[in-house]
Amino acid sequence: MVDQATGFFTLPVLVEFLRYEIDGYAQTLANERFITPLCVVAIGVDTLPAVQDQDERDRLLRMVAGTVQRATRAADRLARHGDELLALLRRTLSANVRDFYAPRLRAMLAEVSPDIPSAPTVSLGVASLSEHVVRSPHDMIAKAMRALEAARQNGPGSLAVYDLREMPIDTAQA
Repeated sequence: MVDQATGFFTLPVLVEFLRYEIDGYAQTLANERFITPLCVVAIGVDTLPAVQDQDERDRLLRMVAGTVQRATRAADRLARHGDELLALLRRTLSANVRDFYAPRLRAMLAEVSPDIPSAPTVSLGVASLSEHVVRSPHDMIAKAMRALEAARQNGPGSLAVYDLREMPIDTAQA
Protein backbone atom coordinates (compact mmCIF):
# COMPACT_ATOMS: atom_id res chain seq x y z
CA MET A 1 0.00 0.00 0.00
CA VAL A 2 1.30 3.39 -1.00
CA ASP A 3 0.36 6.86 0.19
CA GLN A 4 -1.08 8.72 -2.82
CA ALA A 5 0.24 12.19 -1.87
CA THR A 6 3.90 11.25 -1.30
CA GLY A 7 4.38 7.90 -3.03
CA PHE A 8 5.76 6.55 0.27
CA PHE A 9 4.67 3.30 1.84
CA THR A 10 2.00 3.29 4.53
CA LEU A 11 2.75 2.48 8.17
CA PRO A 12 1.54 -1.16 7.99
CA VAL A 13 3.94 -1.81 5.09
CA LEU A 14 6.82 -0.24 7.02
CA VAL A 15 6.00 -2.49 9.96
CA GLU A 16 6.35 -5.51 7.67
CA PHE A 17 9.72 -4.27 6.37
CA LEU A 18 10.85 -3.87 9.98
CA ARG A 19 9.57 -7.32 10.88
CA TYR A 20 11.58 -8.79 8.00
CA GLU A 21 14.70 -6.87 9.02
CA ILE A 22 14.38 -7.88 12.68
CA ASP A 23 13.09 -11.44 12.36
CA GLY A 24 13.74 -12.54 8.79
CA TYR A 25 17.46 -11.84 8.77
CA ALA A 26 17.90 -13.82 11.99
CA GLN A 27 18.19 -16.96 9.86
CA THR A 28 21.60 -16.00 8.42
CA LEU A 29 24.83 -17.06 10.08
CA ALA A 30 26.27 -13.53 10.05
CA ASN A 31 23.26 -12.13 11.86
CA GLU A 32 23.32 -14.86 14.45
CA ARG A 33 26.73 -13.46 15.44
CA PHE A 34 26.05 -9.74 15.01
CA ILE A 35 23.02 -7.48 15.32
CA THR A 36 22.33 -5.76 12.00
CA PRO A 37 22.37 -1.98 12.54
CA LEU A 38 19.00 -0.52 11.70
CA CYS A 39 17.45 2.87 12.50
CA VAL A 40 13.97 4.29 12.23
CA VAL A 41 13.94 8.05 11.80
CA ALA A 42 10.68 9.90 12.48
CA ILE A 43 10.67 13.13 10.45
CA GLY A 44 8.33 15.93 11.47
CA VAL A 45 7.89 19.06 9.35
CA ASP A 46 8.10 21.89 11.89
CA THR A 47 6.18 24.48 9.88
CA LEU A 48 3.30 22.18 8.91
CA PRO A 49 1.01 22.80 11.94
CA ALA A 50 1.00 26.56 11.24
CA VAL A 51 -0.25 26.10 7.65
CA GLN A 52 -4.05 26.37 7.61
CA ASP A 53 -4.76 25.97 3.87
CA GLN A 54 -5.03 22.24 3.04
CA ASP A 55 -3.66 22.66 -0.49
CA GLU A 56 -0.63 24.52 0.88
CA ARG A 57 -0.14 21.81 3.54
CA ASP A 58 -0.23 19.10 0.88
CA ARG A 59 2.21 21.02 -1.35
CA LEU A 60 4.62 21.55 1.55
CA LEU A 61 4.43 17.89 2.60
CA ARG A 62 5.03 16.73 -0.99
CA MET A 63 8.03 19.06 -1.30
CA VAL A 64 9.56 17.77 1.94
CA ALA A 65 8.75 14.16 0.99
CA GLY A 66 10.54 14.59 -2.35
CA THR A 67 13.57 16.00 -0.55
CA VAL A 68 13.54 13.15 1.99
CA GLN A 69 13.41 10.68 -0.88
CA ARG A 70 16.43 12.27 -2.59
CA ALA A 71 18.37 12.32 0.71
CA THR A 72 17.65 8.65 1.42
CA ARG A 73 19.39 5.68 -0.19
CA ALA A 74 17.41 3.49 -2.57
CA ALA A 75 17.94 0.47 -0.29
CA ASP A 76 16.14 2.21 2.59
CA ARG A 77 12.36 2.46 2.99
CA LEU A 78 10.14 5.51 3.45
CA ALA A 79 6.63 5.70 4.88
CA ARG A 80 4.06 8.33 5.75
CA HIS A 81 1.97 8.27 8.88
CA GLY A 82 -0.33 11.30 9.17
CA ASP A 83 1.82 14.43 9.01
CA GLU A 84 4.99 12.54 9.89
CA LEU A 85 7.36 10.80 7.55
CA LEU A 86 9.31 7.72 8.61
CA ALA A 87 12.59 6.49 7.18
CA LEU A 88 13.84 2.95 7.77
CA LEU A 89 17.59 3.24 7.37
CA ARG A 90 19.32 -0.10 6.96
CA ARG A 91 22.90 -0.83 8.00
CA THR A 92 23.38 2.39 9.96
CA LEU A 93 23.68 3.62 13.54
CA SER A 94 22.15 6.66 15.22
CA ALA A 95 25.51 8.48 15.09
CA ASN A 96 25.42 8.20 11.30
CA VAL A 97 21.93 9.70 11.27
CA ARG A 98 23.15 12.58 13.46
CA ASP A 99 26.42 13.18 11.63
CA PHE A 100 25.51 12.47 8.00
CA TYR A 101 21.81 11.91 7.21
CA ALA A 102 20.35 14.86 9.20
CA PRO A 103 22.83 17.48 7.90
CA ARG A 104 22.36 16.22 4.34
CA LEU A 105 18.58 16.39 4.63
CA ARG A 106 18.69 19.89 6.15
CA ALA A 107 21.05 21.16 3.43
CA MET A 108 18.86 19.72 0.69
CA LEU A 109 15.77 21.31 2.23
CA ALA A 110 17.52 24.69 2.34
CA GLU A 111 18.34 24.38 -1.37
CA VAL A 112 14.79 23.65 -2.53
CA SER A 113 12.91 26.13 -0.35
CA PRO A 114 14.34 29.65 -0.87
CA ASP A 115 11.10 30.91 -2.44
CA ILE A 116 8.90 29.74 0.45
CA PRO A 117 8.25 32.55 2.99
CA SER A 118 8.81 30.32 6.02
CA ALA A 119 11.30 27.71 4.87
CA PRO A 120 10.43 24.27 6.21
CA THR A 121 12.62 22.77 8.87
CA VAL A 122 12.40 19.22 10.08
CA SER A 123 12.80 17.72 13.52
CA LEU A 124 14.09 14.17 13.69
CA GLY A 125 13.58 11.38 16.22
CA VAL A 126 15.79 8.30 16.00
CA ALA A 127 15.47 4.78 17.37
CA SER A 128 18.13 2.15 16.70
CA LEU A 129 17.79 -1.63 16.77
CA SER A 130 21.34 -2.24 17.91
CA GLU A 131 21.51 0.64 20.42
CA HIS A 132 18.09 0.41 22.08
CA VAL A 133 16.07 -2.42 23.53
CA VAL A 134 13.60 -3.06 20.72
CA ARG A 135 10.89 -5.64 21.33
CA SER A 136 8.99 -5.37 18.06
CA PRO A 137 8.57 -3.21 14.94
CA HIS A 138 5.80 -1.26 16.70
CA ASP A 139 8.08 -0.69 19.69
CA MET A 140 10.84 0.67 17.44
CA ILE A 141 8.44 3.05 15.69
CA ALA A 142 6.99 4.19 19.04
CA LYS A 143 10.50 4.95 20.30
CA ALA A 144 11.31 6.97 17.18
CA MET A 145 8.04 8.92 17.55
CA ARG A 146 8.80 9.56 21.24
CA ALA A 147 12.24 10.86 20.28
CA LEU A 148 10.55 13.12 17.68
CA GLU A 149 8.34 14.57 20.44
CA ALA A 150 11.47 15.28 22.51
CA ALA A 151 13.18 16.90 19.51
CA ARG A 152 10.18 19.17 18.92
CA GLN A 153 10.34 20.30 22.54
CA ASN A 154 13.93 21.42 21.87
CA GLY A 155 12.79 23.68 19.01
CA PRO A 156 12.56 23.60 15.22
CA GLY A 157 15.22 21.64 13.40
CA SER A 158 16.20 19.55 16.42
CA LEU A 159 17.29 15.94 16.50
CA ALA A 160 16.80 13.53 19.41
CA VAL A 161 17.95 9.95 19.75
CA TYR A 162 15.69 7.77 21.88
CA ASP A 163 16.91 7.54 25.46
CA LEU A 164 14.98 5.33 27.88
CA ARG A 165 16.12 7.40 30.87
CA GLU A 166 14.63 10.59 29.39
CA MET A 167 11.88 9.30 27.10
CA PRO A 168 9.98 6.43 28.67
CA ILE A 169 7.15 5.07 26.59
CA ASP A 170 3.97 3.34 27.66
CA THR A 171 4.87 -0.36 27.60
CA ALA A 172 1.23 -1.31 27.05
CA GLN A 173 1.43 0.20 23.51
CA ALA A 174 4.56 -1.71 22.50
